[in-house]
Amino acid sequence: MVEELLVGTCGWDHDAWAGGFYPADLPRDWRLSYYCTGLRSVLVPEASWVGVTPADTAVWAEDSYPEFRFVLALPAELVSPQPFSAAEQRFHEFLQLIAPIQSQAAGLLATLGPEASAVEAWLREMVPLVKRHYRLCVDLAAPLRGQAGVMDALARHGVGLCWRAEPQESPPAGGDFLVAFSREHEPDAQRQVIESLDRWMGEAGLAALFFDGPGAGVNASQARTIAELLGV
Repeated sequence: MVEELLVGTCGWDHDAWAGGFYPADLPRDWRLSYYCTGLRSVLVPEASWVGVTPADTAVWAEDSYPEFRFVLALPAELVSPQPFSAAEQRFHEFLQLIAPIQSQAAGLLATLGPEASAVEAWLREMVPLVKRHYRLCVDLAAPLRGQAGVMDALARHGVGLCWRAEPQESPPAGGDFLVAFSREHEPDAQRQVIESLDRWMGEAGLAALFFDGPGAGVNASQARTIAELLGV
């Protein structure tokens, strides 16, 4: 294994968690600090960037700790079709936005599609720029996962392919960074997913497992404990 498996949830600022994962009387602006007491990684979803400023990401750095890891889903404006010059400018603006958590950012996730030609263009033009700064994983619509041009581009640039984790399946090969999503709550199923990710990391690089949906915080905490017991 190259690095420790990252385990967490999709975002931390969920009102529905009050009175469950979070104490009912916990102030909203304490949520990340509380989250960090039990989990060591989080995915910042694409929609979470609306209105965020460098002052906000500086607070994220203050509310976490140096070993805590953020995985950052790229904002929609960075993955939509546009001239390369505009995309390059927006990416550099994004780098400035996340500068306060630069050392804590484990990698980036890009959700691409659904048109193969636009995806191939993004991979050709943007991936070399993005990977100069961070590891990258992409999430593709199912029809694109069989497109030769798209898959060849991923392999050429060493980009990982997102995995909707199922115990009976294996993570997709390739790349040096893998983001997996799960809603599993049964310990045995979680263990199978974690063991699959451990094997992937042993051959490739860094993997992150994020839980979403009902009970995400509890499920992630349980999975983190299982991973620690397995030494992953």
